[in-house]
Amino acid sequence: MDTDIVRAGRLRPARAAAGADAWPGCADPARVSGSDQAAAGRSGVVTALYQAHALGLVRLAHVMLGDGAAAEDVVQDAFCGLYRRWGDVSDRSRALQYVRSAVLNGCRSVLRQRRGAVAGRGPGRSPRLLDAWKSRTGWATTVQE
Repeated sequence: MDTDIVRAGRLRPARAAAGADAWPGCADPARVSGSDQAAAGRSGVVTALYQAHALGLVRLAHVMLGDGAAAEDVVQDAFCGLYRRWGDVSDRSRALQYVRSAVLNGCRSVLRQRRGAVAGRGPGRSPRLLDAWKSRTGWATTVQE
């Protein structure tokens, strides 16, 4: 499965180049502030972490979600989050645990969104609550008239 994903080009491997090109689509606050050396160091570390662990994390997300494309998106978002927040990571030796937690939380979020879509409602909207509000306010009768 892993090699098929990479061969098909669906999983975008991180490039080894430093700076903004290494993580396209990820906002680079260090670049904005002019700290090119910090951006290069961060980019190298995150790229190495990505190359070593991305496929295993995609596999984990795929098992949780049952959807390869959504799994890849969740993993990409987790690594972009690590890249953006690299300065806030207090223990950089635990960066893999940070990314793994972000992947698991991202999968849970996708599953919650799917559950809301299956029930025919948006996140946090209860059909019973909406019906009660409509009957109290007379909304349904005024719209139909």
